[in-house]
Amino acid sequence: MIILIIAEEQDVITGILSALCISNDPHEIHTASCFDTARKEIEKKDTLDALITTAFTSDGRNAFDLRDELRQQFPNLKVAFLNNHELTGWTKRLGQDPVFENPPEKNALINWVENARNSSVPTGKRSLPHDSQHNALPLQVLETNDENDGDIPVAETVTAPGKHIGDYELVRFIGGDEKTETHEALQLSIDRPVALVLLKPEFTQQKRAVREFRGLVRARAKVSHPNIAPVFEGYEEAGALFYTRELIEGRNLPRLYDNGEKFDDQTLISIVKTIAAAQAYLETNSIDHYPIKSRHIYLGDDGKTRIANTATAESGDNETVSELIFYLGTKLQSFVDPSNSVIGNRLLAEMCNSSVPWTWQALQGVVARCDDEIAQATPYELKESTAGQQAKFFRFAGILVLILLAVGILLITLRKPNSSKQRVLNQMTQIKGGEFKYQEQEIYALSTFWIDTHEVSIAHYQKFISALETTGSDEYDHPEQPPDKANHKPDNWNAYYDAASKGIPYEGHLVDLNCPVVFVDWWDAYAYAEWTGRRLPTEQEWEKSGRGKKGNLYPWGNAPDLEMFKSSQENYSTWRPVDSVPGDKSPEGVFCLAGNVSEWTSSFIDHPEIFGAEIPVVRGGSFRNERSGMPDLTVRQRVNDPGESHDAGFQGRDWIGFRTVSDIKPALKISK
Repeated sequence: MIILIIAEEQDVITGILSALCISNDPHEIHTASCFDTARKEIEKKDTLDALITTAFTSDGRNAFDLRDELRQQFPNLKVAFLNNHELTGWTKRLGQDPVFENPPEKNALINWVENARNSSVPTGKRSLPHDSQHNALPLQVLETNDENDGDIPVAETVTAPGKHIGDYELVRFIGGDEKTETHEALQLSIDRPVALVLLKPEFTQQKRAVREFRGLVRARAKVSHPNIAPVFEGYEEAGALFYTRELIEGRNLPRLYDNGEKFDDQTLISIVKTIAAAQAYLETNSIDHYPIKSRHIYLGDDGKTRIANTATAESGDNETVSELIFYLGTKLQSFVDPSNSVIGNRLLAEMCNSSVPWTWQALQGVVARCDDEIAQATPYELKESTAGQQAKFFRFAGILVLILLAVGILLITLRKPNSSKQRVLNQMTQIKGGEFKYQEQEIYALSTFWIDTHEVSIAHYQKFISALETTGSDEYDHPEQPPDKANHKPDNWNAYYDAASKGIPYEGHLVDLNCPVVFVDWWDAYAYAEWTGRRLPTEQEWEKSGRGKKGNLYPWGNAPDLEMFKSSQENYSTWRPVDSVPGDKSPEGVFCLAGNVSEWTSSFIDHPEIFGAEIPVVRGGSFRNERSGMPDLTVRQRVNDPGESHDAGFQGRDWIGFRTVSDIKPALKISK
């Protein structure tokens, strides 16, 4: 068995090597201290059976991209990650690969390697990628690395979907420490996602460990603060001791730092305000707690700050408030661009003044003053503060107003009556993770994701075309895009876009910049999504976005209703502006999934007529179906191949568009 180990710390590599040396079978083992060295090592190999790698490096890179890249070459590659932090915000990218503590426990690692060896099959290349890391897994599929674990999940492994403890169904492993492991779980009776913290099985027979765990649960259950993650319930059942708490949907400061995120003044001050209020609450109510660290601070998917519950049954470390505020100030400085921050930078400078005898209440007062400054300041004043700079700004503003007035008058004079105006249509809608009804009876579970509220418009696709004229298209091309496809500009684009810009008919049908882009094949849609830093939705994600939790056959219910496809601009005979059909809105708030145009997805299925070939899945009805009968949201539309430009009976592909999805919140008032 050929194994590659990637870890920056030599002692971690040494520990793994010593563990594998005592396993039953010899292995060919290679090591690397970074991803770049690992790639060079892999180039020498025709086969790779297993990868053990740190999930995150000290320079902020993650191993998920490398994992996906290697599985293109070695489809049956077994992968295990090493990590010391919660992976709540990374469960989508993690997929079904196991996570071990860093360094890993030897017996658990040996068991995983032996299981990987026993289940390994010859490697090979697939004909068409399916973006398998984004495909949903049916909940009824059970997998486990230990045949004797009974009803208690194995420590340090990804939880097998379908495994139950009492009222909870375990979804996946997301973190752990010496004595506990944390799982994402679903409380079945009320359909609530939670974090389930379990005392590891080997400690359930140790009286001291059980007593400490019970004390911890009681202490954290007493905490009641709107910004601190609450404990829901504590249980002792079937030999398992665990409690459940809020599952924070978001990323903590270390993960945000790894992504190179920067906070604007408002976001920064909001974070500090929440921290100060939460810590003041714990102090005022005499609740013993561990000192707050950056890993305890989360920026939630709703843009609000959440604090992990750090209450403890015993007194925490004796760090003073001044020391903690100094620590937080230094950590938060990494998220501020001094050239673009005045108030926030000044706040952090005060926090980093070690001579100040801080209290949490005093910090609350300083933050309140900063809050007032932001509320009263103009956008320019947040960046420039001197009187000379302000005077310069107002002189410039006056000149700019005169220029804009002159330009506006000129545009009004020259503007044609039917010219098309682009509207802001780049919003995304959050689709909460959890179970949903897929197709007729299958139950699937998906992690939280965001999907375009509207189909991609002609105006937005033109921005992509313009960008490619500068950078070229190779950077965003799919690895298996045919070599004879030179670019992502449809042959008829110039005439099509010109008509849309003027708001006049194209081939007899009215079109404007806000209509969905059509005449694009699957390769074009894939490249556009790559360019935006997003991806195409899987067909499971697409269907959940339309059917909602109740599993409706149509966005509005279970019966077809042509009235729902009426546009607020009925002069369009085919496609319509993506924001002009208010009736075609799903329970999740996504428009035009049932009609307007059908949409490409990232999923592939076997070709019904050509053995060994695969075709992309197209979902949703279109304006053509409105005349012949509307398909429901479970129906797949027929295409012949990813790059076809014509379909039987249709003049070009004028009925298929697309939208994109994101695994992280697209806007958190954070600027990179």
